[in-house]
Amino acid sequence: MRTDHSRNLFTANGWANDTVIVPMHEDMAVSEVFARLPSNDPPVLVAVHHPNRADGEVFTFLRVTPRPSNAFGEQDAGGTATIGMFVDAIQGRGSVNIAVSAWHAVDASKFSLASA
Repeated sequence: MRTDHSRNLFTANGWANDTVIVPMHEDMAVSEVFARLPSNDPPVLVAVHHPNRADGEVFTFLRVTPRPSNAFGEQDAGGTATIGMFVDAIQGRGSVNIAVSAWHAVDASKFSLASA
């Protein structure tokens, strides 16, 4: 965040002042990633690091918020899915918000996707 380049990159991908950025490696389990989020006030911007991606993208950014009580379409990521697999599965949907089921008592495999 100390350079204009990094600040512009984060801002273009959903960062706003006081938004926590949580860096994660693509090999981390989705359940582990989502379990780390409740220690931060929402929304959280997850920066998924892809060190060896063929398309040259080094980071994917995911904006994660609490799931509204009236939301529908909950999905299960599965117990063995990695955050890299999750990113691959949602590629092509454009910008999405990920809403976890219960922010401070996260069932880490349950989430909803919504267009940003």
